[in-house]
Amino acid sequence: MSKELELKVQNIYKAFQEGRISDIASHLATDVQWEHNYHNHDIPWIKERRGIADTMEFFNVLSKELKITEFQPLSFLSNDTQVAGVVQLMGEVQMTKRVVKDYEIHLFTFDQSGKVSQFRHFVDTHEQWKALQP
Repeated sequence: MSKELELKVQNIYKAFQEGRISDIASHLATDVQWEHNYHNHDIPWIKERRGIADTMEFFNVLSKELKITEFQPLSFLSNDTQVAGVVQLMGEVQMTKRVVKDYEIHLFTFDQSGKVSQFRHFVDTHEQWKALQP
């Protein structure tokens, strides 16, 4: 089961890399929880989301605010209900033209139907916040 879930995460990442954001929605549970370190950091793309429509808004905001120039999945850890993906990311904040480079961990939790029910995004929020400052 864990390899099957890893493949689902790889498909989500591939859709993201190829700009097929609407394809990601098909992998999400109706009541998906999309979370980022649990705090408000005044970073437009790092905000808790609930449900598919709100989660799709994450990708909309992200595409307007951060031009991602590198998104490289590096490794995966998984069990029967979760997959953790380690990703190297680099992007340019559109407002300031500053570059953010980070290693992130994405924790996907799947429900019994194989849909993502929860996503936790572990990032260096301080570096991303600094890149937003004028």
